[in-house]
Amino acid sequence: MNWASPKATSIRNDATPQFATFRFDICGPCYLRPLTRHQNNKINPGFLVADIVLGARLDEQEVAPFIRKCEMLSYLKGIRPFMPMLIAEGFSPEALRACRSEGIVATTPESLFGRDVARGLKDLLETLSRAGAVAATNPKKIEHLFTSLSSIEGAATNLRGALFELIVGHMVRSIEGGSIDIGDIARDLKTGEQREIDVRLVKERNVTIIECKGYQPTTTVTADEIDSWLKKKVPVIDRAHRQQPRFDGMPLTFEFWTCGTFDDDALQLLKETSERVQKYNLAWRDGTAVREYAKELKAAGIRKILDEHYFNHVLAQLPVTVEDLAIEVQPQRNSRRRVERLIVTEEDDGMARLLEEL
Repeated sequence: MNWASPKATSIRNDATPQFATFRFDICGPCYLRPLTRHQNNKINPGFLVADIVLGARLDEQEVAPFIRKCEMLSYLKGIRPFMPMLIAEGFSPEALRACRSEGIVATTPESLFGRDVARGLKDLLETLSRAGAVAATNPKKIEHLFTSLSSIEGAATNLRGALFELIVGHMVRSIEGGSIDIGDIARDLKTGEQREIDVRLVKERNVTIIECKGYQPTTTVTADEIDSWLKKKVPVIDRAHRQQPRFDGMPLTFEFWTCGTFDDDALQLLKETSERVQKYNLAWRDGTAVREYAKELKAAGIRKILDEHYFNHVLAQLPVTVEDLAIEVQPQRNSRRRVERLIVTEEDDGMARLLEEL
């Protein structure tokens, strides 16, 4: 819908987006004309703020906290203009009237994306709530999710990650055997710190924790990302497992899987850490290794998903840098204007219009 700048919009994940003194699920600058202000020959954007309650039909009492949050924001001095939006599975008539009377957009996934995508999102939520069982026994369910949600794939970075965890879970369960858990929370009992486990494989008293990054094949994992994983996530998960009788004495292996590549510094850091650390094992797979591992699968459908949606997807064929754009477009007439149009399109109107231009 292009209501907020795609590159500057924050979505609740590890951190919670904040507008003024309140937190939301989504927050981003909005350049719609009613919300912008002109000052010193510059355009100051307003903001889109939204909370999402999927899987529930809200009544008047349940929308009241969001309405109150928006009311309190409007009392603050110097606050930027903002458009509040509440997204849920449905609303009672009283809830709709209450939201509209306060200028709040109350809407549903079906209204935003259409019936098929709304059903796909609902199916996705149900699948992720029992991700381990689905990945282990029902690969066709994963194929169905990709098909039903393909129309919003261009904006689905987080979705790609969640579904890549399902794919990895299915692969290791089918190839290695054992049992898997997906999206489990590891909690250090001494410090209270928590970290999410993407995929955990337990087989013959060996535990493998896999960090899954469903990146495009053109994406490079940097040393900073590996360093953050090794320092902030691995130690908490390691301590949490050693505190549980179920895993006591089991060898632990931490693996980092990406559909992209590792830069030289990242590989060097992984190798040095692997040689230095004794209390757990360390391993990694880049896109080539993941693809090679997938060849051991008997189910051709999962290999097809990896090829179509991760390795050979149209977005993976797009130029990575401005220089790449210039090189590819140069043989055409008016190449400079063409490159400028491409860059502006990517910045302002999202990947969908960039694909139309290409």
